[in-house]
Amino acid sequence: MAEIEDTPDLRPPADAVFELIGGSLPSEPVMVDGGWPPPRVRSGRWLITQIVREAILAIRSRRFWVDSAVVLLGSSLAAAVIVAVLSGASASGAAETWPWTYVLAAAILPASASMLAVHWGLLGECRRDQHDDGDLGRGLPLLATSVRGLIFAVLALTLQLVLAALAGASGRTAVAAALAVAVEFLVFGAIGTGVAALLKHPVRAGILGWVLAIALVAGNVAAVWALMPAVRSEDPVTVAINVKHGPFGEAVAYDCAPEAVGNAEIFHTERIMWLAATNPVVIFTMMAADTGLADGIPGWIPAAASVGR
Repeated sequence: MAEIEDTPDLRPPADAVFELIGGSLPSEPVMVDGGWPPPRVRSGRWLITQIVREAILAIRSRRFWVDSAVVLLGSSLAAAVIVAVLSGASASGAAETWPWTYVLAAAILPASASMLAVHWGLLGECRRDQHDDGDLGRGLPLLATSVRGLIFAVLALTLQLVLAALAGASGRTAVAAALAVAVEFLVFGAIGTGVAALLKHPVRAGILGWVLAIALVAGNVAAVWALMPAVRSEDPVTVAINVKHGPFGEAVAYDCAPEAVGNAEIFHTERIMWLAATNPVVIFTMMAADTGLADGIPGWIPAAASVGR
């Protein structure tokens, strides 16, 4: 049997120095606590760039213009049909119904814009999932929906100002409607993008998103209507005496007679109206709040102050 000869140690000495040929080794990402790389800081210039980018994409998108036209013209047409049916006005008397059409279209727009915001929010999150190249932030779908909402609000304001001119009314209601549209796009756009990001499934996200949108737009009003009988009560009625009036004729102090003169049917709506606080039409009503009546138009519409002048 052959003996195995001793071979010298081929390992380099401990103090040997080597130089890599062809460059340096790729650097590893710096890790912070938890083993994750530090987040990249976005500057204000990056945010402005993304806003301008999304605005340009919206303007160039055929889907944006088609969806906007359907919602804007559909809301105005629905308002005109409702007013025509309720008033029974003929084509010759259509000019008399323009103020009502203007007011009703302004009230319908925030609700219809809310549904459009959910639709665009769902589509925006799906687009991010399919084309995420690492530069898109998690909040970019909501940013895209909000930018589109601002452009849509400008279009809504333009259309409402045209209706205001035809009705001979003030443009303050148009401004209130546009502001309500912008607010609802931010809220309902967040619902659409949030649901899509949470579920990561287009069908399930669409179902949940639309259910939430319908509940906030119509479900809360239906709940208030259904609960109206529960807040009905018969309260005693007394006579006000020793009434003191202010400088403008308003009652500032009074006493109640000790004897009740009968009972009155009272609906304590203050117990249930909070359910409809998130309704887009209610939000528009609060933004357009005013007092007084003019030519039969509800006084909480600012346009009523100038109709018929």
